[in-house]
Amino acid sequence: DKSFSGLSYNDEVFDIYEFFNSWGLLKIPDYSFKNKMKYNSYVINEMSELRKQIKPKTFSNSEPLDIKKLANIIPKKSHIFLANSLPIRLWSEFAKTKNKNFTYSANRGANGIDGIISSFLGNLTEGVENWLIIGDLSALYDLTALYALPQLKKYSFKIVIINNHGGQIFSKILKKQLSQFKNKNAFLTPHKLDFKNWAKMFSIDYLRVDSAKDLHRVKKQQQLVVEVITSNKQSQALYGKQKQLLR
Repeated sequence: DKSFSGLSYNDEVFDIYEFFNSWGLLKIPDYSFKNKMKYNSYVINEMSELRKQIKPKTFSNSEPLDIKKLANIIPKKSHIFLANSLPIRLWSEFAKTKNKNFTYSANRGANGIDGIISSFLGNLTEGVENWLIIGDLSALYDLTALYALPQLKKYSFKIVIINNHGGQIFSKILKKQLSQFKNKNAFLTPHKLDFKNWAKMFSIDYLRVDSAKDLHRVKKQQQLVVEVITSNKQSQALYGKQKQLLR
């Protein structure tokens, strides 16, 4: 695609550049506009190579493969709402959306994770499928949002929760820093929660998916909560390949 979330092609590349740089994947001293332009094609080529290495059998429970598969199964012309933190970054990296004609929304604002489900429900589009891609912590911050369901019967939507059981983005962004702390949980906030009973409480259909290959089970329910359980071990292994490619 030549655009993403209303940004120009170059803006999208710069966003990916800054994403890699923040993770320590690109060690480039000159952070000027000119230098960003110089590495545009480099980043795009290496990301293309990484996408080829995402093999279903090896990384069937990894976050990148889940995102890649989701982009494949979501119908054309759907409205996609990307939550902050990891989902919007992973979508920018791994989703293949050519000829899909998606429309995008996001609640970037202060870049926080609170109120995302409410923002999504308040931004539903009638006549198309609406998809929210959100992390587990962001979902936990806005559990009361579904109280509005009685007012939303005419809308078709899916809430896809990528459950990696904590704020795993910090295990990537702050990997070196975390090794210096005795209490890593202060950043990762691990938990063993699932969202089945949350969906039950609000009488909305629920589906648990334990592997990307099972995402085809997402049926055409009018409204559905999809909980995708990921393997941090597989995700970390794939990000390790990412690091090798971008050295």
